Amino acid sequence: MLKKIQEIDEKIVVIEERTKKIDSLPTKNEMQSCISETLKNLLKKPCP
Repeated sequence: MLKKIQEIDEKIVVIEERTKKIDSLPTKNEMQSCISETLKNLLKKPCP
């Protein structure tokens, strides 16, 4: 029984770590804004 609890605890730690990484990703709106700004800036530059 104790071994099973330890296994579950280890899995929870892994899930928590993965969730932290997901939480740090930008939202859809943030990504759209960033891409839009980048494209605007690229289009403003004159062609060589």
